[in-house]
Amino acid sequence: MKSWLEERRAPEDVVALSTFRIDTDHGLYVKDIMLHDRMKPLKDFIEKSTGCNRWRFTDEAKMNYDGEVSVSYMVLSLHVRSENTRGECAWKDQEDRYCTWHDADERAPEDWWLVSKDSEHEYEPLESIHDAVVIWDKGRWHGGVNENMFKWGGHSYHGRQLTRWSDVRRKFSNSIPSGVVEAEIKKALNRMYKRNDNIITVVSGYMGDGNPNERMYRWDRWDWLATIQAAVAQTSKKLRKEGDVVNGWRYTKTSSKRSFGHEIATFEWQADGDVCSYVLMVKPSDENSYYSSTNELPFRFKTTEDALKFKKMLPMIAVKAGAVATVRVWDKETGKDMPIDCEKIRVIGTDHGRHMKMEMSKDPEDLPSPTEIVQKVFWGLPNEYETAVKHLNGTPFSKYKMDVVIGGYSE
Repeated sequence: MKSWLEERRAPEDVVALSTFRIDTDHGLYVKDIMLHDRMKPLKDFIEKSTGCNRWRFTDEAKMNYDGEVSVSYMVLSLHVRSENTRGECAWKDQEDRYCTWHDADERAPEDWWLVSKDSEHEYEPLESIHDAVVIWDKGRWHGGVNENMFKWGGHSYHGRQLTRWSDVRRKFSNSIPSGVVEAEIKKALNRMYKRNDNIITVVSGYMGDGNPNERMYRWDRWDWLATIQAAVAQTSKKLRKEGDVVNGWRYTKTSSKRSFGHEIATFEWQADGDVCSYVLMVKPSDENSYYSSTNELPFRFKTTEDALKFKKMLPMIAVKAGAVATVRVWDKETGKDMPIDCEKIRVIGTDHGRHMKMEMSKDPEDLPSPTEIVQKVFWGLPNEYETAVKHLNGTPFSKYKMDVVIGGYSE
């Protein structure tokens, strides 16, 4: 609805009504929202723009000529796009304050954390590792369900239940009994020895001799170290950092892990922001038609404004060519046909940026920006296509490649 209103240059206060916040949609229906006094400016604008004051809110809820609406039991959430939020924060305009409910996802540093078992939010520093929630256990659970996991995806925990692992790791590590540490080391050595490409060799004592405490191991392969060193060097190459924007490309982290205190991460260059082109789409009389997305006119535009300008010109071009509306309406006052209705022609934007990516080793300073690539692909010469897309991952523009003909015949 928002894009529909913007296409028709609706006032800002009317556009604002296309999005609203409610505590719950329980017991609410579409007609309850649209017929509310607060929505009157939006309702009036829609009626004026369409020339119609009879509403069909849903397939069941329809308005008769007397303005009465039939009963519908289809709840609001089935007919609108909704998003669950955490409500508005009372501190949203106070940058110096940190809300553990609203800001944790965006502002909390990425790190290893412990979650206290305390569910009443009366937080006290963890005294023992056993006071923390266990979220995974290697043992199987009945019915294929592991009981140890974050409840409700972790959303039910309060920020005061979190403890940064780095703050307590020395204390907790020293509190683990030596027998437990030795047992875990033995398990790790056995796993590495039994791998198909085992990377350790027993040099003293033998597997199965009944005296594992006397065995001595050594590394059998060192290529893993070279691999890690190369990965660490690649991560810090050219001192790029996550979020850097260069010539319209954003340096984006796609994966990360730590090894021997070093971060090993993979990055890629992604288009920064939307990079769009626009087409005109003809919507059928039945808005729910399966084919509603295939009726595209053979024109592409750089901006929404260009597309809307062309749309407004279409009726005038048609009249000059001798056309009339397929469904004619006569205006007695002017003695002429009513202007041809092109409201079923919609402006549709395609964001090409989300498919435009480059390897982390590329240097965007010396390459076309995402906007320049789109310009060359859709409005450039045939020989500009390859130079525009050759640095991209994959072939996101292959279906848009221009055909070249000679005298009307394909080469």
